[in-house]
Amino acid sequence: MDPDQAFQLMKQQKQALQRANKRKGEIPGDRLPRQALLSQFTMRLLAQSMKQMGDGHQIRTTFVPPAYLPCTVSLKNLRKIMIRELKLEIHHRGRFLLLRVLTRPQRMTAVMAIVQDEEDDAVLLQIYHQDEENDKPAVKVLNQGVVVIVKEPYFKQTGDGGYGLRIDHVSDIFWLCDDDARIPAEWQPRLKELKAAMAWKNEGNDAVVGKDFWKAILCYTTALESHPCTSEAKVIHRNRAHASLQVGQFESALVDVFYPFLETTAIQNEKALFRAAKALYALKRFRECAETLKELSQDYPNNQLGKIEVQKVNIRLTEQDEGAYDFNTMEKEAERTRPPLLDHATFIGPVEVLESPGRGRGLFLTKDIQVGDLILCEKAFAYSYAPPQDETFAAGCSSLSLFINTETDYMKLGTTADLITRIVQKISKNPSLASRFLVERITELNSFGAGVTSLSTHISSTMMPSSGIASKEKPDLEHSSGVWIQASYINHSCMANCRRSFIGDMQIVRATQNMTPNTELVFPYKSIPTSHEDYKTKQDKFKQWGFICDCLLCKEAKNLDKKTTRKMDGLRSDLAIAFGSGQKNAINIGNLDTAKVQRILNSLEKCYTKNTLGKLPRIEMWDPYLALTRAYAMLNKPLEVIFSISKFLEVLAFKVTGMHDANSEIIVDKWGMVVDHLVEGWVLLWTTFALLGYECKVASVVTLARLSYKTVIGEDKTFEEVYGSKARMHIGQGRLWGGF
Repeated sequence: MDPDQAFQLMKQQKQALQRANKRKGEIPGDRLPRQALLSQFTMRLLAQSMKQMGDGHQIRTTFVPPAYLPCTVSLKNLRKIMIRELKLEIHHRGRFLLLRVLTRPQRMTAVMAIVQDEEDDAVLLQIYHQDEENDKPAVKVLNQGVVVIVKEPYFKQTGDGGYGLRIDHVSDIFWLCDDDARIPAEWQPRLKELKAAMAWKNEGNDAVVGKDFWKAILCYTTALESHPCTSEAKVIHRNRAHASLQVGQFESALVDVFYPFLETTAIQNEKALFRAAKALYALKRFRECAETLKELSQDYPNNQLGKIEVQKVNIRLTEQDEGAYDFNTMEKEAERTRPPLLDHATFIGPVEVLESPGRGRGLFLTKDIQVGDLILCEKAFAYSYAPPQDETFAAGCSSLSLFINTETDYMKLGTTADLITRIVQKISKNPSLASRFLVERITELNSFGAGVTSLSTHISSTMMPSSGIASKEKPDLEHSSGVWIQASYINHSCMANCRRSFIGDMQIVRATQNMTPNTELVFPYKSIPTSHEDYKTKQDKFKQWGFICDCLLCKEAKNLDKKTTRKMDGLRSDLAIAFGSGQKNAINIGNLDTAKVQRILNSLEKCYTKNTLGKLPRIEMWDPYLALTRAYAMLNKPLEVIFSISKFLEVLAFKVTGMHDANSEIIVDKWGMVVDHLVEGWVLLWTTFALLGYECKVASVVTLARLSYKTVIGEDKTFEEVYGSKARMHIGQGRLWGGF
């Protein structure tokens, strides 16, 4: 879907919302009769069943309504309402609907079915943010005959001009058991199957064997309500804990094993301890998990599964406490696992959350740190991954969708819609993980798009493009996204002092500057383009966050006059032509006029304010200087490579000494803007100095290359494989670095 199509969808949805708002408070008189509504829905089910299903690569469109709060009123304080009384675009505060499902469900972006009230009136019910079909089939959400209560129902016009009830908060609906006294007699099954607790328990056990864990939970719950004896109740609780673990209800599992008040009698048996440990591990409560496993190993020393869990939790504690990770293994895990959800702990370094003047809260350092130091290595609270077209669609992956919020004018093609659902489900299954908040808005403001690994993104972004000028560092389409709670406190600035990178659903934040205590951490929320952007274009990127960036780069852009801006754009175009943009070869070395390229760069440099040299990055200049360096390397001109890389570092606002003295090592006195291609710059110098015989410089440049790699990729364990061995091969062949 191209941007114009997305814009038209946004426009159409806004118009539909405006039309709906004009009817706000109206009781529609053109609702379809019950039978017509049922026929229409049946035809939709039939049409859907005839389509080719299971294509995980399809792109869907998800619209979200204006944000609203969930119902927080107890049901006993709500009054019943009927479908005929519902008013359009109204959240019926203080009221509830009692409904029975009439049809089998349909799953689109929501789980939908036709429901009726006690007056036999019918309406479409849409429940959003439900588990994927593989995790919880739609029939487990809405099935024929099921009776539900919808609290403070939201009644709206649907996209096809009909009407429906929309539920965005999973706490606004709950399901009634067959024998619930609130179910009208005519809705209750004619013949109730009376079973003893043991029969329900056995049915639950059979459901577990068949991996129908939702049914198992229901059977075990019914068994407990059937007055089993004390000893049997303990067994049923433990069995339900096992089923709850399988569906992600970890807090419920802890309740069922009576954690942390484990008795010294039958409840504190081998299974209870082990299941408590598994739940604690899943909740990232690793220290409690270790203590529980210690108790398990003392009481049941032959439990082999417990010994395996002890090894795992000890590794997690080392990661959590010391920030010691096996990054090489993590990279391999992320590349082979789909979705790339890694089993690792969160490390939070020397930081604290404090008020940031004019920014809300921010993340501040508590001690001195150096470039490359690990600040955070954080496991995503929630993560969504949609495989690209050339990848098999695996269980647990997401579909790409166009997410549109007309209230905030926010559009994003990627996995945002599915990410919201994952957050909602995680919180609903384990309520203590988060307090009440508006998930859509939190996700818009705090989610990050990411590649599977920063390593794979780095390799693809540093390939030489056809124009010979560096391409964007980030792809426009995000196949994965996540929410990282601690990292979300880092505020924006185009002038970063730290950098984030990703290995699967782990976000790594490292320092890109030497910093002192009380320094606020900042990084850019949007990638910094290499082409010129005027001040308004820069600020428009930040509209969704509701701030104006006042960093030095943005202030410089604000002060540039239109004449200078046009001149810079023209010079950039001249550079593209000089490098042979549009030709099949990256750079036509035979026809490249390096002197002309240098003259254009000199003219471009004069467009900047003189007193900013060395203080501010000159964004439009670093990639042509890198391209020029590549050309010199292909022409085997080592001295020109040194000159060009010196300029490359200078326009990135680095201050480097020892570059032109053959007997001095290279020292970075001040770090500038860290870009992916910085690593290549150092490697170009490495091969150049090695071939010139400047051995005293080689070691320092290799160290700088490795350090830059660590800040960009998040780790340096793979540096030798990606750059080191290839650079040595070039040197052995008497060649300057020529890329991958």
